[in-house]
Amino acid sequence: MAKEICDISKWPAGTELNDTWFTNDDWLFEPSTGRVKHKNFPTIKYHDSMIRKQELGIKTPAVEFYQNNRI
Repeated sequence: MAKEICDISKWPAGTELNDTWFTNDDWLFEPSTGRVKHKNFPTIKYHDSMIRKQELGIKTPAVEFYQNNRI
């Protein structure tokens, strides 16, 4: 799948929306930007799929965000 799923009804049962972050178990996801973090750690990373989508030339809002905001 190339496009990020930003509709919470299409996520697994138990997923909640807090602010802009989707939470499931101990993980937080921000599909619109491709960012991922664990609730017990401050580090925010990009989902591995962002690099693969960039290599394939797939243009989604999250890939554009990744390209424009990574260090």
